[in-house]
Amino acid sequence: MRLVRETPSGNFLITSDNIVFEGNDKGEIIWQTKVNGVDKPHAWQALRLANGQTIVSTGFSKNFQLFAPDGKLTDTIGGPAEVKPNFYAGFQILANGNYVVTNWQGHGPKFGATGTQLLEYTPDGKLAWSWQQDAAKYSSLQGVIVLDGLDLNFLHAEDTNGVLAPVKSVNAR
Repeated sequence: MRLVRETPSGNFLITSDNIVFEGNDKGEIIWQTKVNGVDKPHAWQALRLANGQTIVSTGFSKNFQLFAPDGKLTDTIGGPAEVKPNFYAGFQILANGNYVVTNWQGHGPKFGATGTQLLEYTPDGKLAWSWQQDAAKYSSLQGVIVLDGLDLNFLHAEDTNGVLAPVKSVNAR
């Protein structure tokens, strides 16, 4: 198992090797799909979108995969080859709808020069931006949180669109 994310309905999306499933607080599996690609993609993170689709960063399958509410694959986002896709790990959905994902390159200190490790894609799959890390300082990224535009006086959590939004205190008036 990799990461667990709560859905807007209060269930949980869980990634485990090549399976993504949704379970409830009774331990029942109520939705499941299989990530396409290599034998052991190590699906990393899944998030239910407001339109009912589920987006998954697929680890060694080197892409995002979007699944319809019935579990069928509807789209993939990845590449281009020059970023040297290896393992799509932690991601965040920005307020403009773009996806920022880490392109992890491997364990150890010598992977900083092997690929571009921070990628931003538009919802239609175009690479909008990337960050080429300084290989002398950074080896391999696996998680990302973009703080630009956030009010850091508040805790933030993913809203029903998967975008970080401020969490207001239950005692706030």
